[in-house]
Amino acid sequence: MKSIKMEKAIVTGMALVGVLINASYGIGLFGQFFDAQIGGEEKQIIISAIALELGWAALLVWVVFKPLERRHILLFTAAAMIAGNLLTNIQQVMFAGGTVKTVTLNLLGGLIFAGLFVLAFFAGKPAEGQEAENQTHPMDL
Repeated sequence: MKSIKMEKAIVTGMALVGVLINASYGIGLFGQFFDAQIGGEEKQIIISAIALELGWAALLVWVVFKPLERRHILLFTAAAMIAGNLLTNIQQVMFAGGTVKTVTLNLLGGLIFAGLFVLAFFAGKPAEGQEAENQTHPMDL
């Protein structure tokens, strides 16, 4: 029998990992934003990236407060990670002279990490007949 505390801990743990990653990327982009050598058009892209990274971190913080009810956000996180990883690999091959080795390692790392978010989603699924604590109606969110 699965423990609700364990399910919550797994989902919460992966959500917090996502918070740390997204927040660190978002905060790290501030250095580029204030770089005088980066032009206005590039700064507009950086602004969007900062907003998206910090916004996604906030979304994952939201998951932490009701992890079992909001664990579906982990699936969206995994999908975004896979899409970003694939685009990064395409960019490496087309414009940065990426080798098969670097692209393969990057792809595998991204898929494994995204897989951890998917596994956390399934680990947080209540067992048959088991009710999640603090279950809320979707309209209450």
